[in-house]
Amino acid sequence: MKKRVLALILALLLIPAAILAITPAKAAEKNWNVTCTELPQAALTYYNGFSNTVDEMKAMSGSALISYLETALNGKSTSYGNQRNLFVNSDADVTVSGNILLFFSAASVNGTWDSGSTYNREHVWAKSKGGGNAENDLHHIRPTNPRTNSIHGNYDYGTVDRTKSYNTWTETGGQTQGAVTGYYGISTYNDKTCWEPSDEFKGDTARILAYVYVQFYSDCQSYFSSVVDSYKTLLEWNAADPVDEWEMARNNYVQTLQNNRNIFIDYPELMWTIFDQEIPAGLTTPSGGTGNPTSEPTAEPTAEPTPEPTAEPTDEPTAEPTADPTSEPTA
Repeated sequence: MKKRVLALILALLLIPAAILAITPAKAAEKNWNVTCTELPQAALTYYNGFSNTVDEMKAMSGSALISYLETALNGKSTSYGNQRNLFVNSDADVTVSGNILLFFSAASVNGTWDSGSTYNREHVWAKSKGGGNAENDLHHIRPTNPRTNSIHGNYDYGTVDRTKSYNTWTETGGQTQGAVTGYYGISTYNDKTCWEPSDEFKGDTARILAYVYVQFYSDCQSYFSSVVDSYKTLLEWNAADPVDEWEMARNNYVQTLQNNRNIFIDYPELMWTIFDQEIPAGLTTPSGGTGNPTSEPTAEPTAEPTPEPTAEPTDEPTAEPTADPTSEPTA
């Protein structure tokens, strides 16, 4: 009898743990802009299933690692149409129940879908430049303010040259009214018009773009040079804006739906490897991974993406675009 009672007590104690193990964690359970300094168990378990360790991946050439990850990161897709119902978990506000945080601005808005009036689904990698092939991947698609989506359009990502004419765009409503969402002007790396996100979204943007680049390499590789002004921009943003707890929690949640993770959130240092660059010392990463303190950047990457053949947009940097080439129908 005593053994049965003890067994029953033990079973009751294990029930909450079992529920937690199968219940997806909302991003809202983690803090926004609190640097993530530890890999979650979900990540450690996931990469244990890879045929190569992270150290072995770091030793690969850029082209070899891209080829490996294109297959290794394969997961299930989430319906683009249904993603609007998933944001309330994947992009949840930590402070307001039922609200979500919009990409590029951190504006907190009601997460109930209203046909795109309050927010729409942003192809972080422009839909017209291969990003449509990745639109069923929740690691890629983020909720944004429709106006911000329109301003960004399909212009290159890049760091705006502040010595030339440029515009600063701000949130137009809600609790973050007036907050900078990004900058629009001429790139520091070339003379093309580019879109620069606000500082707190630069790392997030870089890690999404790197993920789409390797996961959908066959579809997106040829467009790379018209999506971002230089691979150096991604590396700079990745280093300057480390992974925070909220971003990691989002990665955990998406894994419960797609059975895959954004490896550049878990191991941001691998972004240097895919571009054949030395991993620098002193990086802040969830795994603690960093480079050799004496290492110097290598020459230009051998896996530099080829130019995209289509013409660049003709809009001037001082004019706000009137249409959103990457946004969805509002119906």
